[in-house]
Amino acid sequence: MFTSLAAVAGTQEPEYGPDAIQPVGTKPGEPVYTELSRQHLKWSTLDYTNVETQTFYVFTDAGHVGFFQVIYNNIAYAGRPSASLHQMPVLTISSGLRVTVQFNVKLFYPNNEKPFLWVSDPVSNYGFDEDKHSFFADGVSIELSADGNVYTIKAAVNDNSLVNVAFSRTAPGYMAGKDGTSHYGTDPKAPWGSMHHHFWPRCTVDGTLITKEGEISMKGRGMLSHALQGMKPHHAGTLPRRPDTGPPPQTDYHSLTMELCLLPIPVLFRYPHGVYYTRILRIDHRSRRGPRYR
Repeated sequence: MFTSLAAVAGTQEPEYGPDAIQPVGTKPGEPVYTELSRQHLKWSTLDYTNVETQTFYVFTDAGHVGFFQVIYNNIAYAGRPSASLHQMPVLTISSGLRVTVQFNVKLFYPNNEKPFLWVSDPVSNYGFDEDKHSFFADGVSIELSADGNVYTIKAAVNDNSLVNVAFSRTAPGYMAGKDGTSHYGTDPKAPWGSMHHHFWPRCTVDGTLITKEGEISMKGRGMLSHALQGMKPHHAGTLPRRPDTGPPPQTDYHSLTMELCLLPIPVLFRYPHGVYYTRILRIDHRSRRGPRYR
């Protein structure tokens, strides 16, 4: 049934092996890394399926760990079928591209003294400044300073996470290789997908996060990751893990690792009245607890 549904929806594709990806830094003569200028900090806002994010990680002097994040999606969608899906395989599905934008806040408390804070809100009337260096929406702004050294984040879209925080770069930003981009496609000369990352590895952070329980100082250390998944997400991996303890105080180094987890498998479930929806089944081969859903 899954195969026939993919064929009807136009999503059926072959499986591509490791030869389809050309990792960043593997071209002859390519540098190990390139320092970022202000021009590199633009949003891409591609007009095809992609996911672009800015994630600001914070490690406060008081022991909090968390992040502030904006996710800009241009996603393919399938409209509601015109017939009840319990009469499969008769389906009529409309499709297209749609931009959605989400602002997320996550904060872990020192020593896990209380449950972590997680807030995720869709935002509307989103846009960018003329140079695409700064992001704006109703109740949210992420502005890059004129000198390219400070991001100021303000958000008032949720009463449980009122944000007023500044990230000031204290070390050069960088991207791997010449342009920070890995390409995807069976023909290296004509790739049809890409993944890009650039980083501010070391920042000072100042400001506050106000929750329903009160004000929390965000004074501390931080880093920025700006990522672009310029392709269909299920080809690239969807569960990034970034073990990162933050830049150690009074040191000249910062280690960051990133892993894209196993590709998820879309599984069809059924609500009452014959309405179907999808969830993601992730099989973790390192665990004997079996598959987990998200």
